[in-house]
Parts: sequence; C-alpha cells; structure tokens
Amino acid sequence: MSPWANYTFRVIARNKIGPSLPSTHSKVCTTPTDVPFKNPDNVRGHGRTPSNLVIHWTPMPEIDHNSPKFRYRIQWKPDDGTSNWETVTIRDWRTNEFVIENQPTYRPYLIRVRAVNEKGESNVAPTELRGYSGQDGTKNTVSS
Repeated sequence: MSPWANYTFRVIARNKIGPSLPSTHSKVCTTPTDVPFKNPDNVRGHGRTPSNLVIHWTPMPEIDHNSPKFRYRIQWKPDDGTSNWETVTIRDWRTNEFVIENQPTYRPYLIRVRAVNEKGESNVAPTELRGYSGQDGTKNTVSS
C-alpha cells in the first residue's frame, strides 16, 4: 500500500459452494505519510540554443508523492571537477523541465533531479548524469 493514500475494502467469502456477495465498503482507511520512494524517471539535459541547458524529466504521479508539499530539487554543475552544485526547487509537480540560460556553448554538466516532500528527500539517491548545453551550429558547418 502506498503512503498518504486512502483505501476502502470489501470482503468476499469463498467456500465449496462458491463466493459470497461482496460486503459493503469499509470506512476509508488512510495510510501515514512518508518520504518519496523514488526519483523522477527519464532525466536528461541538452541545449535548445547555443547558450542554454534544458533539464527534462518525467513528472511523478501523485501516488508516488507519499506526502503533501511534493517538489523536485534540480541540481547541476559544470563537469570540470571543481565547480559546486547549483540548486533550484520546482514546486509544481506537473512541471517537466527547467531551463538555465546564459551558459557556455556545448559544455558538459552533471545533472540530478530528486523528489522531496514535507517528510524529506527521497530514500534513494538520484541518478547523476551528464548533459550538454546547446551546440553552436556554426561549428559544424563545412566550408568549401
């Protein structure tokens, strides 16, 4: 059963004659809240223009939020071995991307997206992946 969910139950008895009719619904049972058990899927990063980095992910369905105040913690940093993580919080769970403007052209970045709710961070580490800011189309042209 999922945390922070409402359930009702019906019972069907079965014997050698067969199943009974279903009972009436139980009262609503609510499970306690918990931290998220996963992070968003399909995280990727690329540029739409030569000077931005777009971080995408698949929004998590409400059944995976596990508590109120669900949000995403987006982190990125240049993959240069010396930079610190930049962090932004996205509070609308339906959101599926974040755009970072004014970035150098075709630069590698490390990216991670973590699920967070009022109980805390997800209980699994987010996958860290490499993405690139936009590529300058003029660098790949062949001159005659």
